[in-house]
Amino acid sequence: MVEQLTFQTVFQFLQTVGILVGVFYYIMTIRANQRNQELSIKSQESTLETRQTNILMNLYTYQGSEEFQSAVQTLANAYVGMETPVDPDEFIERNGPPDEINDVWVSFFRVCWYWNGLGMMVDTGYASFDLVYRLWGHQVTWFWDHLKRVVQYEREFFNQPLYFEWFEYLNNRIVEHEGQDPERVG
Repeated sequence: MVEQLTFQTVFQFLQTVGILVGVFYYIMTIRANQRNQELSIKSQESTLETRQTNILMNLYTYQGSEEFQSAVQTLANAYVGMETPVDPDEFIERNGPPDEINDVWVSFFRVCWYWNGLGMMVDTGYASFDLVYRLWGHQVTWFWDHLKRVVQYEREFFNQPLYFEWFEYLNNRIVEHEGQDPERVG
């Protein structure tokens, strides 16, 4: 009987050890999978951040391009001597109606379209507001201050109440931000 008890005890001990090894292996496998998932998520976040940074830097670079700067200069020449914000009636008197395709209106559209796209990226979360504010904040408000009445006129003219809505949105976010945090202004 002592032999039987010893054999049963050893057998139960081995079963217990086998179960403990299985549980330990299972726990280690789960932890390894969790770490792999965490690394995968970090890698995906890093890839997304890199893509967003590339997009923003391409926009930032485009802003310095000859094409964009030429559009800004053409637009600035179109309202030189006018008070700010630009009076749409005077602007149209000088440059023709908004549905006339000429260099001024193409430049107007190009500049507003640029800021509109940036505003949409902020609203959807593809670009961080803080980064956009640091890179472009005062330029956005400067352009909006000059062009807002012409944009509003075009909304009525084309019956498009949301025309360049993200440009206006971005301006409003910046103005609100600066009102809440005057230390960051300037």
